[in-house]
Amino acid sequence: MLAIVACATFAANAQEFRPHPQARITTAQWQAYFDEVKAKHRATEQQFRAEHLVLYSDAKSLMSWAFTTPGHPAHPAWVTRQPVTDGNQVKIRQIGFYAGDEEAFRKLFATYLVLTSKMQEGKP
Repeated sequence: MLAIVACATFAANAQEFRPHPQARITTAQWQAYFDEVKAKHRATEQQFRAEHLVLYSDAKSLMSWAFTTPGHPAHPAWVTRQPVTDGNQVKIRQIGFYAGDEEAFRKLFATYLVLTSKMQEGKP
């Protein structure tokens, strides 16, 4: 019984990897998810003012979020990344959502795909 309660508690507190069925969302949906992540992971906040990004991470799920801030061409948008095991290999799954400019969001998303690729190849 305790295990079931512990699992239920973790699930209730866990951040959803895919909170929406489609990448295109409303500004209100972006704000609600941003507020939720910020409230749960405020202690991990990293501001990248020059890039107009704020990052959060979760040690339990290993998820990380990069949210755009005003001034970023894709704002409002975010990219979520999480390492997952696939057999003997660790891969990074990535998803993103946007309420702003789609082309700017595609560029942001692609930037993180390149970073993941370089990381998996062991390049700086």
